[in-house]
Formats: sequence, C-alpha cells, structure tokens
Amino acid sequence: MRQAKRDYYNKRLLENKNDIKSTWKILNEVIANNPEPTSKPSFYINDSKVVLKNLKEVVNEFNSFFVNVGPNLTKTIKQHNNGQAEGGWNGKSNAIYISWRSE
Repeated sequence: MRQAKRDYYNKRLLENKNDIKSTWKILNEVIANNPEPTSKPSFYINDSKVVLKNLKEVVNEFNSFFVNVGPNLTKTIKQHNNGQAEGGWNGKSNAIYISWRSE
C-alpha cells in the first residue's frame, strides 16, 4: 500500500515538474494527508529517575537542564598544573581569543 501511494505521488510530481503551482498542490496533499497526530508522552523521567507528570514540573526540569549546560560543561574541562584549561583558557576572561597553531 505504501509503495503504491509513493509511486502514485512520484508519477504525479513528474507529470507536473514544470508547473510549480500543481507541484505545491500535490505536496500539500501529501503533507495534509497525515492521519496520525503528533502526540507527547504522558510523563517524563528526570536524571534522578523521578517520574514527572505535572506540566510545571516538566517545564522546570527542562529549564534547569538547559540553564546548567554551560556550568556542567565547564566542570568537565581538564585543568593543567598552571591553572589553565586545555587550549590555554583560564576561565577568567569574558572574551574569546583564537590563535593559530601549527602541529
């Protein structure tokens, strides 16, 4: 059934390849012909393995995750004995400096 539908629309698109209006009409038919609505899960599980069903709790968990991406990432950067991170950054500047290296 899927292959027959694909072949049907491919044929129609080929027949109308020089007619942009008809091409868009066919594409809109295909797109609007999606019988399965997109659904969201009924619950979420956070990093602590706690099940969240309340929308406000879920939103707060997502917010917490994205707000902490940077700080959590900085914790994983290896520090050298001189206090600088790999690549020469000491974490104290508000600017980014890029320098050329040859290896």
